Amino acid sequence: MKIVTGCMRSGTSFVCNVLEKLGGDFGSASELLSADEWNIKGYFENRKVNLLNHELLFGRWASSELWVDHMWPKDRRIKLRKLANLVFAPVATRAGTIEKRTKDNATHIRDLSHDLSGMIVKDPRFSFVLKGWEEYGEVEGVLYCVRHPWEVAHSVSRQTGLPIVLTYLAWRDAVTRFWANPPKEPVYIVEYNNFFKPDLVEAEMKTLFAFLGRDFSSGDAADVLDSVLDKNMYSSVAKNKKMPTYINRLYEDVLARKQQG
Repeated sequence: MKIVTGCMRSGTSFVCNVLEKLGGDFGSASELLSADEWNIKGYFENRKVNLLNHELLFGRWASSELWVDHMWPKDRRIKLRKLANLVFAPVATRAGTIEKRTKDNATHIRDLSHDLSGMIVKDPRFSFVLKGWEEYGEVEGVLYCVRHPWEVAHSVSRQTGLPIVLTYLAWRDAVTRFWANPPKEPVYIVEYNNFFKPDLVEAEMKTLFAFLGRDFSSGDAADVLDSVLDKNMYSSVAKNKKMPTYINRLYEDVLARKQQG
């Protein structure tokens, strides 16, 4: 299976929409999470993978009611429970703890990975648990989505109600965890912001074609972009926005990895 990941609110769903239009197979729509106000065209996340990854991250705190049935529900009770889980996430998601849970779920990972062979599987949680899927599953390649961290932090803050200082930390955690142990398989990096820049979008589309194992077609790329690109999606644009120094340095490091190919 091929994996799409990146920090939450980094454009992974948009990129998967493009991949699907280019012929990418995400499985039956009935197996994917439902669309909502945060992703009106869908999340493209497999329910079984989503729940298993949450079990790897949170153990007994994982719950389909909290993490799969509703992304960010209007029900205040569920939302408060979800936020409470996130507060304790640094303890629940320690690398050693995730490794133990992964070993306990090795057969589950192996079987599910086999069932999804040849498909594209997207989940931001792979930023934390990909190592286990590589060890016990069948991973062919990884597409990593990066978006300007100011935009991510503010989008996550609007979605969760958490203060910006915490959403910046969430971005840093997801990015550093992923790159601390880069995948053994080929990693393709795309930058969400560039899809809205006429002079840079073709390079991003070429990366998506390469990820799919397809020869690039400018005609197909243009047709797909015309069908999915909505400038209204790009409402919170980071232009000359000041960020914490440690965030800016990490962002520059990821972009440098992208340039290195």
